[in-house]
Amino acid sequence: MTDKFKTLPEKLKKLCDSLRNKPVLLCGIGCFVLFCLAFFAIYFVRVVYEPQWITQIKGTLVLFGIFVLITAGAAAAAKFCKNNPALLMTALIFIVGVLFCFVTPPNQVPDEQSHYLRSYAMGMGDFQFDEKQEWPNDVYLLMEAFPVAYRNGYPAEKGCSILDRFDIYFEDMASGRQGEHMGIIIFQIIPYLPQALGVFIGRLFGADALWCYWLARVANLVFYTACCYFALSWASRFRMMLYAIMIMPLTMFVVSSCNNDCMLFGLMFLVFGTVLSDSFDRKKAITFAVAFAVMCTSKMNYIVFILLLLLLPKGRWNVKIKRWQFAAIVLAVFLVVYEGMGLLVGLLSNYGVIERPMSDSNPAAQLMFVLKNPLRYFVVFLDTMRNNSFFISTGGLFGWIDVDIKVISAFTPIVLLLAAFKNAPLLKKADFNRVVIFFITALLTYAVCATGLYLTWTPVTLPQIIGLQMRYFIPAFMGFLMLFSWWAKGYTKGSPDCENSADPEKSLAKGECSTVWIGFGFALLAVILLFAAYYFPLKAIVFVS
Repeated sequence: MTDKFKTLPEKLKKLCDSLRNKPVLLCGIGCFVLFCLAFFAIYFVRVVYEPQWITQIKGTLVLFGIFVLITAGAAAAAKFCKNNPALLMTALIFIVGVLFCFVTPPNQVPDEQSHYLRSYAMGMGDFQFDEKQEWPNDVYLLMEAFPVAYRNGYPAEKGCSILDRFDIYFEDMASGRQGEHMGIIIFQIIPYLPQALGVFIGRLFGADALWCYWLARVANLVFYTACCYFALSWASRFRMMLYAIMIMPLTMFVVSSCNNDCMLFGLMFLVFGTVLSDSFDRKKAITFAVAFAVMCTSKMNYIVFILLLLLLPKGRWNVKIKRWQFAAIVLAVFLVVYEGMGLLVGLLSNYGVIERPMSDSNPAAQLMFVLKNPLRYFVVFLDTMRNNSFFISTGGLFGWIDVDIKVISAFTPIVLLLAAFKNAPLLKKADFNRVVIFFITALLTYAVCATGLYLTWTPVTLPQIIGLQMRYFIPAFMGFLMLFSWWAKGYTKGSPDCENSADPEKSLAKGECSTVWIGFGFALLAVILLFAAYYFPLKAIVFVS
């Protein structure tokens, strides 16, 4: 019996090798398996949720087609990008991102409604900040058809599903109903350039507001994946941890939307890639300076990442000027961009006095309170973090914090830690300085983000910090993963599954390969569950006494 079990892996390996030489047979088997999965999935949905809009045959064929497209895309990426790991990982990120773009209903990512309106105005060629901005009527109808925080205010019951909102939009478009005017308060241009281009292309071809919405999301995603490609190409031994954060479901949910955090995360990962590379040359220096300046202009909280320049030893510093001089130039570029945007707003804005969104918050008074009671604020900070599990276990909290997919929340930290564990054997002794600096910036990110919202959004003396979300701390995860990977290095040394390849720029190590596909599969699972959360009716709960 023991001998049979020993020979089983060898037989399976021979079987797999023989199938590789018979692509037609392998394709046929794969299609049969995918068809069976599609049939069972549709049957499961029809029994459990009883949706009226799905029939067994049509549903199976449509889902089978989607499965085939995803599998074919992933297989093509694996085949044609096998000598370029960064391109392979970027292709998988893009595939997942496209699914998120079309699965997530409009306006269901935080602040997405106002960000889309801003990008649409720019897509029309209007870069001013006009308090009385006008949009086409189909834009108004789209905004009315898809209220924000849908799952919170409009539960997906029969007769009130997301699909009904699409019907409402198309019916209003057909009837010619006039939508109500709405306004926004946004004073930025740069973070909306990619999605504004998507809107411009859509309008150029006569697309309505809904298609422009999707094109804006895809344009954001294209910008993000481009940033990911260069970051992964430069990140060297740390690319697995970086990839795991890039393709994390919550990250993909945000970057595949009209939220301007898409550009923020893309530039953040570019900054990470430059400082993690084995050589910091002129091209990377320019990339770091521009990305850092634009990133911090969007959200000044992340200015703490200027400290990442400290982790570049002299041996990797291939820039003619000294490090402190380069840091000064980077900060100067940031100030120029920041002040330049301020002057531009002054020239192009006709807004009057803008009231604070939180009428009972007072930043000046709150700051004085913190300075007078630093120990109390530290306790408030720790209690807020404790109540929210330090924002590391809410990776499945989508929508406007109104769609909680618990299995994604539970496994997000595990998938990230697994990537760090697999990355551990690739680290070198000289990387310890990088680990320490990244960990310090991670702690500072938590402190600065929390303090910023405590000052600007939280009423004075309130013993909790209002407005914090996990997405604000995503850049900090790199420091924590690097620390864990360094600790795990002692337990994975010499592991044959994780040995580095001879040329990491042209191939993946075995440990890296499994991490790539686990991250991809986990993100696909999140897409499926998010689709179910929005488009299927809530299950009836039956109590049996």
